[in-house]
Amino acid sequence: MDCIGEDVTSELEYIPARFVLKQYVRPKYACKTCQDGVLQEALPKRPIKKGLPGVGLLTQVLVAKYVEHQPLYRQEKIYKRQGVKLSRSTLSGWVQAMAKLLLPIWGALKREVLASSVIQADETPLTVLNMQGAMKGSLWTYGTPWEEVVFDFSEGRGGAFAEKFLGDYEGSIQCDAYSGYDRLVGKRIVRIGCWAHARRRFFEALSEGRVAKVALAAMQKLYRLEPKARKESLSGDALLAFRREHATPVLNDLKKYLESKRSHVLPQSLTGKAFGYALRNWGTLERYVEVPLAEIDNNSAENSIRPIALGRKNWLFLGHRNAGQGAATILSLVGTCLRLKIAPAVYLRDVIEQMTRDPSRAAELTPRRWHAAEACPEAENATP
Repeated sequence: MDCIGEDVTSELEYIPARFVLKQYVRPKYACKTCQDGVLQEALPKRPIKKGLPGVGLLTQVLVAKYVEHQPLYRQEKIYKRQGVKLSRSTLSGWVQAMAKLLLPIWGALKREVLASSVIQADETPLTVLNMQGAMKGSLWTYGTPWEEVVFDFSEGRGGAFAEKFLGDYEGSIQCDAYSGYDRLVGKRIVRIGCWAHARRRFFEALSEGRVAKVALAAMQKLYRLEPKARKESLSGDALLAFRREHATPVLNDLKKYLESKRSHVLPQSLTGKAFGYALRNWGTLERYVEVPLAEIDNNSAENSIRPIALGRKNWLFLGHRNAGQGAATILSLVGTCLRLKIAPAVYLRDVIEQMTRDPSRAAELTPRRWHAAEACPEAENATP
């Protein structure tokens, strides 16, 4: 019979991950006659000297914890079901070792973020265990809108920690109305408010009457302008002109409306609190109009914090204070990867290998620069 065609049916299957034991066999050589010592090939550099894990396993542990939000005790159980016994204390030691190895890249990423003229900032609490019991720490996020993000850990929540992180930074900080940021404002730093925080209060006040609804309608007009500007690829002076022409009149009308209606609402009602927040912070809320790189809100920073809140529900607390900066280091790298559409596992595996061989290349291994080199590998070897 002759074949007159064929049918192809696809079936999606799953092949479980498996552990592989790699062995480095290094023969020893000696001369029986001269007895001049023993010769042996040197062991290749490894991420953890004299340690058991390979780069692939270390990458898996980091991605499972900081991307998939699997606490180490849960990973311990998963690996045990696969026939490999790894205690959570061992896994914790590996995580800290990798955080130390990758810390120089975190420093380079921090410098990239601080080079931006606009930084969005936010913070979230973390419980940390120490010898005296439990303490409250904070994980701060600083980033350029929807691009690089860097986390910093502090044993507290005061604005002094943000001031220390920012150092000599000059530019604009977009954040919520938390008073801790007040000490940042001065000759070098301008504060920009967040309309999402203002809008949220009016949304909560909708049940109290029409006043909040009118204010929300005006805010909706402001929000509709930003996608339109992006669609037209406006930036720099063109974006400033667009906002001044279309957003400034809406802002002026909204402010007049809020001032005229403020005396008609109870100060402690939801509507009264929404009015108070908006008018109290009006100067920072309208400032985005004059800063082309600023967003209308701080949602990019809040978006970067969201995975921390999700992970916190799983691992509950940090086991010791030294784990704070380690977590901030890994979260900065994987968080930036996710925002730049880079696979965290692919990135981490490669940079762990490269940092093991040559730690001096840290500045070249931030997610953006690493991705650019991967896309154009010939650029690395190009001569000027």
